[in-house]
Amino acid sequence: MSYQAPFSLSRGLGPALSSAATITPTFQVHHMTGTTGVATITGPTGIQAGEMLTLIFDGLASLLITGNIAVAMTVTGVGQKAILVWDGTKWY
Repeated sequence: MSYQAPFSLSRGLGPALSSAATITPTFQVHHMTGTTGVATITGPTGIQAGEMLTLIFDGLASLLITGNIAVAMTVTGVGQKAILVWDGTKWY
């Protein structure tokens, strides 16, 4: 049996993130405020494939595929969520 290091995003709900071209989550779950499209999600140092991130949209920000996000998402209503998985290169 091989040792697998713990994930690098902290468990639970973190502080709200303001939408921006690049966001840097630190917890597994964040509320997302604002309307700016998000193109890049910068994970913590040592982030591993298989890590999951949930974004709960309190504004109408969208996910764009111009950075390291593999699948675009247009948020059409407050309260929508995106559950993303890191594959080592992109968020799906």
